[in-house]
Amino acid sequence: MYFVAIILGLVVGIGVMVVLYKPIFGDWEGFTEALGYTFKPDIWSWFNGELSEDFWNTFKFNIWWASGLISGFVTFWLLSLLA
Repeated sequence: MYFVAIILGLVVGIGVMVVLYKPIFGDWEGFTEALGYTFKPDIWSWFNGELSEDFWNTFKFNIWWASGLISGFVTFWLLSLLA
């Protein structure tokens, strides 16, 4: 049952990320922009005058990532409690 909980947790987590991809990012360019700002140091964005864009793109990416991670973990946890 432990193996099934892991597999279903991964499926649910990835499924949530797939479902939320279009509403959060819109398209591939929105995703790459958010990913770029996520890895770009905030001080560079501040010097370039892009701090608010950096904040919102990083926020979108982190919400997307965390929603998949949390939903997958909660699914795994609930299924492991049933076993």
